[in-house]
Amino acid sequence: MGAEAVLLPNVENRDMVLAAVAVLDRVGGLTDLPIWCMMETPMAMLHAEEIAFAHARVGCLVIGTSGLAKDLHAAHTPARTPFMTSLALCILAARAAGIGTLDGVHLELADGDGLRASFVQGLEVGMDGKTLVHTKTIATTNEGF
Repeated sequence: MGAEAVLLPNVENRDMVLAAVAVLDRVGGLTDLPIWCMMETPMAMLHAEEIAFAHARVGCLVIGTSGLAKDLHAAHTPARTPFMTSLALCILAARAAGIGTLDGVHLELADGDGLRASFVQGLEVGMDGKTLVHTKTIATTNEGF
């Protein structure tokens, strides 16, 4: 079995998506292989709509809250208040384009309650799933999604 999608990091504008599509086409990649766009900078958030509509192969916006926190000079808080505007912009753009959204990772691997709270919040605001950085968080996350 081959790849299900290509995750394109640090997408900040439409041209980056189109460049990735051109590379995939040039190397003979599957023409229907979805591109998932990592949204992890303030510029990405300001261009969420153009990224979501950049190409028919864009299948998902993946919110990179760790990178975003760094660039926003923001803290990871239990309520995730620093990210709510960014999450909302991506959800709006994704829904308008008819594509999916994946919420950012929960960094505290030993904090199952915090993980649950973050995926419940993600579901409440309209996320389709959550990105994970460790296998020990899969079972807990699957409870919600």
